[in-house]
Amino acid sequence: MKVERTINNSRHYLEHNFHLRYDIKVTLTLPFDFNVEEAFRLGQIVQGHAYAEDCLDDELQHYSFPLREAIFVSLELPLDLSPQEASRFSEFLASLPFC
Repeated sequence: MKVERTINNSRHYLEHNFHLRYDIKVTLTLPFDFNVEEAFRLGQIVQGHAYAEDCLDDELQHYSFPLREAIFVSLELPLDLSPQEASRFSEFLASLPFC
């Protein structure tokens, strides 16, 4: 018996905004059932992108992360993302799950 599953990417999403800096707003579109485990994984990925002390480039870099099968999270982070900013953003992500 073959079970088919379809994922409708056009609905059941919420948009979240986070002001990383006064001039940088990160916008995330996440599934409404974004869970604690996914928030933790995404937060760890963001923290892994904190810059080295010698990086002075404030340009934005686009990232796309697999959240689930056929669901990706896209966001732009500055190349000079500080550890403190990464930690704040990770804490914000941890506050989003409803389940």
